[in-house]
Amino acid sequence: MKMPIQKIKTGISGWIQINRWLLVILLLSLVFRLAFVTVFSHWDEGMMMDSNRYQRVALNINHGRGFTEWGFPTAFSPPLYPFFMAGIFKVFGSSSVPIKIIQVLLSVLTCACIYWIGNTLFGRLTGLIAAFGIAINPEIIVLAGSLYTETLYIFISCLVFAMIVYALKHPDRKIPWAIAGILMGLTILTRHILIFFPLLLLIIVWVFSSLKRFRKPLLLFNLICYLILVPWIVRHYVIFGQFVPVASGAGGGLWHGSNQSFNGNYQYKQSKKVIARETAGLNRPVDKDRTLLKKSLHSISESPAQFAMLVVKKYIQFFIQVYEDVPHGEKRERNPIVLIVLMLSYYPVLMGCIFGIFAYRKQWRILFPLHLVMLYSALIYAMTLVTPRYRIPLYPFMILFAGAWVACLLQKQCCQVRCFKNKLLRQKDPLS
Repeated sequence: MKMPIQKIKTGISGWIQINRWLLVILLLSLVFRLAFVTVFSHWDEGMMMDSNRYQRVALNINHGRGFTEWGFPTAFSPPLYPFFMAGIFKVFGSSSVPIKIIQVLLSVLTCACIYWIGNTLFGRLTGLIAAFGIAINPEIIVLAGSLYTETLYIFISCLVFAMIVYALKHPDRKIPWAIAGILMGLTILTRHILIFFPLLLLIIVWVFSSLKRFRKPLLLFNLICYLILVPWIVRHYVIFGQFVPVASGAGGGLWHGSNQSFNGNYQYKQSKKVIARETAGLNRPVDKDRTLLKKSLHSISESPAQFAMLVVKKYIQFFIQVYEDVPHGEKRERNPIVLIVLMLSYYPVLMGCIFGIFAYRKQWRILFPLHLVMLYSALIYAMTLVTPRYRIPLYPFMILFAGAWVACLLQKQCCQVRCFKNKLLRQKDPLS
């Protein structure tokens, strides 16, 4: 009996010795996030309109009133985060602190997940650099202590791409693709920005013959992902009598994003009166959103060139802008210290990401899901609303490529995707 116990102890000790730097990074990540939550336990909560709405819906769920707001069913948000909050409220009471503590743990686990992706694709040094980058990133730290969907969304989306990386390595296994599909469905039920992403992924695989081995697995991935969404879509149709994919808001977002007079930007006070006039006589938010969608599509069809120019401008703005106005749309005086911190923490990542993508350009067939999620997300926001906070869920992938580039420089070796090298060299139709 002593021998197995001794082997277990030896195995644990060996694992800790090998992964000691990862454990240091995860501990650092935990300390930074807990420190922020402790010092700013109720940071900015009164000004976060969406977080107040999430809490109202979560409390209504626990009080048996269902997914409602102000006594009426709502579709303003995808369901997973309000249900996530409701579950925590049910166990720990209505305080927001337990939610933030759990988000802190999810944020730490995100560091571990990105380490695994980086280690699997590029090598251990890249994984450590990327995990460290996420651990100390100020915006990710702040979001872990905020009642917004991003922390949960970032964690689940990183799990999705970790599973996709594993599935790409084992394209003939169905279970990894099925798990990835389930996780992608949950990601969309947290923030519905990626609702078209699985389909776009499938189209790209169908276009390039060198990726044809992934066609059937991605069909399975798509099928399971969209099946996850069906119950919520049916709920909306039964209640509202409309097809509302996951959540409303697309119409309002596109209306703001295509509005030439507002230069495609979100202007709360200025647009409020215009929207009231455009949706006069409509009471339900889903009806207003549908009307705004129709009006915005009509406006785009009348001036497609102007809309295209606006999208290009906002696409660049999405990656360049660092300072954000407060959530209720008011302008605020820029704090020079905050501005400097944001610039120093973001622009090196942006440049490192560009260099990393270029350095590994020959391996695009392996890395294209990571490329695509960044390009796709930026395009959706460029068509609707651009704000630096919406870019933060892409930071793990941007930091990953930046870490790969830094690791290349430090190791002074040619850039090569590590985990696929030996296997693909033996195949007649390699991906790289």
